[in-house]
Amino acid sequence: AADKITSLGREFGKLRELKTNGNELTLEQQKRYAELDEQLIAASRNFENYRIELAKKFPKRFNIEKEFKGNEVWKADLEGWSKETGENIVYVYTLVGKDRYHAIVYAPYTQTHSKTEIKAKDLNAKIFEFRNELKTLNKDPRQLGKELYDILIKPIERQLEGTEAKTILWSQDGNLRLVPLAALWDGKQYFGQKYQNVTVTLASRSRLGKPVSKNWLVLGLGVSEGKKVKDPNGTRDIVFDPLTAVRDELLTIVKTTPDESGVLPGKRFLNSVFTKRELKNQLPGNYKVVHIASHFSLYPGDETNSFLLLGDGDILTVNQLRHNQQLFVGVELLTLSACDTAIVEKDSTGKEIEGFGYVAQDEGAQAILATLWKVADESTQIFMSEFYRLRAEHPEKNKAEIIRLVQKEMIEGKIDAKYTHPYFWSPFVLIGNWR
Repeated sequence: AADKITSLGREFGKLRELKTNGNELTLEQQKRYAELDEQLIAASRNFENYRIELAKKFPKRFNIEKEFKGNEVWKADLEGWSKETGENIVYVYTLVGKDRYHAIVYAPYTQTHSKTEIKAKDLNAKIFEFRNELKTLNKDPRQLGKELYDILIKPIERQLEGTEAKTILWSQDGNLRLVPLAALWDGKQYFGQKYQNVTVTLASRSRLGKPVSKNWLVLGLGVSEGKKVKDPNGTRDIVFDPLTAVRDELLTIVKTTPDESGVLPGKRFLNSVFTKRELKNQLPGNYKVVHIASHFSLYPGDETNSFLLLGDGDILTVNQLRHNQQLFVGVELLTLSACDTAIVEKDSTGKEIEGFGYVAQDEGAQAILATLWKVADESTQIFMSEFYRLRAEHPEKNKAEIIRLVQKEMIEGKIDAKYTHPYFWSPFVLIGNWR
């Protein structure tokens, strides 16, 4: 059984750590080590057969063989990261087929797999229904959250528990990227109360495990004023409401002089001084964090028409960002305190069009903190301020853990009892380097 393999892998890992640390194993431990090694090799062969069959079932999926080979490399990375950080980390690779959902759990020494019989159209319907309930304050999304939990998590629940993991790196297939995993309900608690969830992409792999700085210098950029701008084609006016909490958000996060009350040292550019020219002047630079609080206009399936609103009324399209030559290189965290910045859409041919957050990662950012829907201005300020406050107080904690702690505080009403509904805390997702 998959959970037994996971358990064997954990036992093998402990013996291997003893061995690699220069400890001499007892005769009994040596015998057990050899037994475990043999069993895990056999399990690996069985998994390889499964992987070959699975690849055949997805012949139209671009580069699936390359993805699987990359996943194998990650097993060694997981071992190193887990040893280095002192916490177990697992990687879950998902595939949505026409008639079933597949999840593969990669742990430091093992890989196990599971499947759920469900048609893709039925799974997609549940995903969109769940998102609608999450965004509706007078609805309780926990029943649908439990249904999705049973489909997506329940089949690998024992494997996750068996690894004793805290952080889960997710490769989410298709519309699964629209699901805030933290908001899934296991019958007793939200999934985000138990695990730290991180979205990973092919672009993030080379920078995923890089150590991060203890001290952050931040570039804060924001738009608090209402604006009316032309869309990129110049055919229609788009009206953006004021974001009245943005000024306080930036003041709370960024201090430009030692006597200011902001959490992190850096520079602020608000409204008219937040321009495309200033953005390019400041970046690339010495900033480890770039925090952008503004509107994002998502035009499904078209990155030339999807854009970030700048403070002088200008716009930065996703397509323009893609051609800005590693604008965010050296940035450890790009926070997009805006709407829909973590979304991936499809065009009329079915080709994926990446949102602002994903493209920013291609342009050098190690990690992105982005959003899955139109977020509430006031609660976003609270979320972001608490995130940076906790990071400044606990630089030893990783970004994923701090996000989980903030979400937990909001769930329990410790920050403000008005913001316990998942609408307020679950749309924030971390993409890329979790450290």
